[in-house]
Amino acid sequence: LERMVFLEALCGQPSVIATGGGLTVFMDNLRIAGKHAVVFVDVSPESIVRRLESGIRPVFGGNKPEIASVQALLERRRAFYERAEWHLRCEGTPEECLNKLLSDFIDIA
Repeated sequence: LERMVFLEALCGQPSVIATGGGLTVFMDNLRIAGKHAVVFVDVSPESIVRRLESGIRPVFGGNKPEIASVQALLERRRAFYERAEWHLRCEGTPEECLNKLLSDFIDIA
């Protein structure tokens, strides 16, 4: 289902598509996304845990994520994330990261 929605979104109007961290790891999603501007938003495991405090993620076995498990997952996926054309290091809220990305993109463009 996630892949189907992702593919439909890529065919739509130009927009920002914020995916979960696993989307680029599976199938050929990264190659397909690579035809567009792909940004790796690099945040610390601590920030990820804070962002996910109110939710349960299946990738963590239905448990609330802990820093060690997030760090291990990031290490396994980092090679995929590093393939992104753009890298943004940001510890703020998702909104602050988006604003930083837009600001950096405008400076480069």
